[in-house]
Amino acid sequence: MDYSAIIQKIKHSGAEAVIYGGYHPEAASVVQQMRRKSMKTIFISDDGVKDQTFIKVAGQNAEGVYASGPKDTTKNPLAIAAMEAPQESLWQ
Repeated sequence: MDYSAIIQKIKHSGAEAVIYGGYHPEAASVVQQMRRKSMKTIFISDDGVKDQTFIKVAGQNAEGVYASGPKDTTKNPLAIAAMEAPQESLWQ
């Protein structure tokens, strides 16, 4: 897919980072095209790119990409304490 118009807008904006809320096929293309334009813009995304396919498709361009996603907190002491703490009803 050609994202050159979007890439140009990002490049000319002087943005330090891009936050992308989508999936890995498109993200890989965007990152690859940004790097071909020698853009050092930080690429941040959600769990839609937290996938091995993204790394395979983006290749070396996946290096430095930030991806957030859910984390299992069931063994985290702070999460356990919060779940065990008395809860006040919002309806009182």
